[in-house]
Amino acid sequence: MSLNKVLWTIDNELDSWSFERLATDLLYRNGYKEIEPIEPQDGGRDAEEYPRRGRGRHGNVCFFQFSLRDDWKTKLREDAERLDEREYEFETLVYVTSQKARGIDRDQLSEELWKKYVWDLVIFSREWLRLQLEEAHPDLARKYLSVEVSRDTPELLFNIGSEEELEEELSTVFELLKSEEPERAATRLKQFVGEHPESSQAWHLRAVAQYQLHRYDEAITSLNRASQVGLSRKKLRLIRASTLTEKGISENNRTAIQEGCEGFREIVEEKSDPSWADLYNLGNALSALGQAEEAIEAYEKALDKSEQPSLLKNLGSAYHQVDDHEAEMECFNRALELEPTKPEALISKGISLIIDFDKPGKAATFLERGVKHNPEWITQNPGTWYWLGLSNYRAERFQESLEWINRGLAHQPGHEGLTSLKSDVLAQLIETKSEVTSDARQFWQRRLESDPRFYDTRARLIRLESMEDNIERAWDLIDECLKLAGIDEVSLRASGFSIDQCIRALWFFPQYTKFRQSTPVAKYWNEDHNLYDLGYPAPEEEQVQQALRTFLAVPFGLGMKYSVEENTVSVDALVSLQQKIYSLVEEAVSAASRPFAHSFTSDLSNEETSERLTEIMLFMALVALREASAEYGWIASRLSVSKKKLHESTKNFSPEDIHDDTVTLVLKALNHELGLFPDEG
Repeated sequence: MSLNKVLWTIDNELDSWSFERLATDLLYRNGYKEIEPIEPQDGGRDAEEYPRRGRGRHGNVCFFQFSLRDDWKTKLREDAERLDEREYEFETLVYVTSQKARGIDRDQLSEELWKKYVWDLVIFSREWLRLQLEEAHPDLARKYLSVEVSRDTPELLFNIGSEEELEEELSTVFELLKSEEPERAATRLKQFVGEHPESSQAWHLRAVAQYQLHRYDEAITSLNRASQVGLSRKKLRLIRASTLTEKGISENNRTAIQEGCEGFREIVEEKSDPSWADLYNLGNALSALGQAEEAIEAYEKALDKSEQPSLLKNLGSAYHQVDDHEAEMECFNRALELEPTKPEALISKGISLIIDFDKPGKAATFLERGVKHNPEWITQNPGTWYWLGLSNYRAERFQESLEWINRGLAHQPGHEGLTSLKSDVLAQLIETKSEVTSDARQFWQRRLESDPRFYDTRARLIRLESMEDNIERAWDLIDECLKLAGIDEVSLRASGFSIDQCIRALWFFPQYTKFRQSTPVAKYWNEDHNLYDLGYPAPEEEQVQQALRTFLAVPFGLGMKYSVEENTVSVDALVSLQQKIYSLVEEAVSAASRPFAHSFTSDLSNEETSERLTEIMLFMALVALREASAEYGWIASRLSVSKKKLHESTKNFSPEDIHDDTVTLVLKALNHELGLFPDEG
């Protein structure tokens, strides 16, 4: 069920930026060695959409695009149109999508892009991602998804033959193999082939023992020797196919799996009535290759001949690959009817219940039963610790979840998936259980010591310090965060934002810093625009820039409120979000205008003062509104809001009215504070 974990995590927990980095690493390992980042052209909104270009495997100039969207074909067409408008020069568009891409869609899009732009199109889709992460590069699954790929690939069946077929002196070895004592068998066979190097049966049995011991290269050597001394290819075909398939799975070698699969296919095709084991082996090899529909066909034919628990469990896993979850669950249930304590079926059913049916309580029950009936399973498949922790966490059994997580970390210290989940559990427990407060603080502090840029961890530690009334410590942690992001000389503790607002903002902070780097606030002071020529020096004073940065550093965090608390992104939510942002703009304009107001000489007339102040505030409002608009657009893109919805949300807002309202409010506030001219003026 490792497949479940990989694709489920991509679909449910991966953001666009992380998906881009994951896909780029996979492309690099597949021959695309010269992928370089480029600067986004639109203020940062599309940083994840147009991030990289370079050369392909054959030296051609490529542009690389990435998409998590369901409507990936529409997205591809939109991206292609914008790339053409930007006049990038390249020969091939390489597109990575997390969605399924049918052959007919690939052909249609390839023809379309060639006719319109003279670009070749290469598409890497969902199945490619699965194969890469499951079979070729499980280290990247661990790095980006916090998923430990377990080796629970379907067990192959290998019949070593009958005793009568063996030489008399090998009968003892035969019995050892039947008794699942391959180590003793291998030891005896090593001596035997030394004395009888021409015994093909001995080499054959030695290959079997080495296969059972997972020494696949040695097994292949023994098979080659058996063939050299006279044993036919046909007699060796089954053990060779089994060895190659298992070797391919264990070493992430797709070529070996394909060779093994062809061997099983030959066995099935040459028999008028293949056994259930023949079909079962073929289905397992097809499943390992990601050919789920063909695997299902083979499994169903095997099921017509014999109803076996292992067969039903593997069939259920194949149905998962094609998103037929009802059929998947039916298979697991039938397997457990035949063998109620089978750990593979119990664990698989538990994972399916949490992923496909959102029933974490039931999931935990089956997972725990699986571990209980076979305690060694969890040691051999350590990813099970994570699923036990996650199911209890989702069922809001936080203490039980923490216990499973801690047991898992005792066996696998530093496991990223378990560590991240522990952080989530502790965040829930500190709300109700004061006894975990000390442990939570130590845990999060250690995380920050290992990497100060764990912003989610920082947010949780800030929350804990705030709950404990350690307010100064909480603000210190917030300000440290801004410094790490290169936003110097800014403190948010006097900004008007609450600690809770800053905590929400930190969840978007890694992505926001990318946006901030590409669109620095200082950029607005140097724009070549006639509105900037106001007859006085450009506002270079650091205190003015600091005022704007302070008030505009975290409005993006407000977007989290609507994506999490309301669990939807409606037009009303976006309107509310925009109103919030513009209220911050008013504060920013006021704060940034004050240094100028204080610098006016008393010999200016009220009319001159009013005119100069109006100019200044129009300038400040322009800067602030442009900044807020950029951030608002960025928020919308982070929430995957369509252009149509974004337009609908803003149609009732008039920039002119906002300018006028902002200037009026700020003028009144400044006059009240400074007394520059009569109120009636």
